Amino acid sequence: MKISKSFIENWQQGKGEKKEKLSHPSEPFIYQLMKQGKQLSQLVARSWMGDEIALQLKNILIDPRGDDGSADGKLKQLLGDDGTGEFRELLLSIFHDYELPIFNEYELTKVYSFSISWETWEGSLDDIKQPWIDQGQGKNFYFNIVIPYPPRPELGESTITLGQLEDWVAQDVTDEQGNLLIGEHDGKTYTVFPPYPYIPPTSC
Repeated sequence: MKISKSFIENWQQGKGEKKEKLSHPSEPFIYQLMKQGKQLSQLVARSWMGDEIALQLKNILIDPRGDDGSADGKLKQLLGDDGTGEFRELLLSIFHDYELPIFNEYELTKVYSFSISWETWEGSLDDIKQPWIDQGQGKNFYFNIVIPYPPRPELGESTITLGQLEDWVAQDVTDEQGNLLIGEHDGKTYTVFPPYPYIPPTSC
């Protein structure tokens, strides 16, 4: 299955997409969350791989605060980088340029806030009960994404191996046209959720 990029973009912009029929009006929202949830999980897995890029990611996930005092500013810089900004080298070591940014500017400034949990393996997408109330820095969001960031289990056959982390991080998210990859394509199997139980599946 492939979900087209234009289908998702038109939904985000409030436009109809006549070429692709919806079986339910929530589908584009769900597909976009699947893409983003997979990428967040890959970022967590990459931070567990023990090199300089892993350390950079770990530092952001441990302390996502921004220079402006926001609780998630540094994390949002990472998630909104299109591969040409401060985190270019880091992101392009994981994703193709056409898979970036992970979240667009509208989502980061109007829709989602983020928090990190160091105590759970399961992320969540939580409603903000009163989104019309200023939540700081003049921002009003509708959802909070909780990214799980538990301690990495000791690498080994009974938990997770370095090779399994590398396999998950290396799995493509979309094709070159931006279509979400799910199932069998060109002899490879693509999944939205990590195929190993000891990699957190993030918020979706």
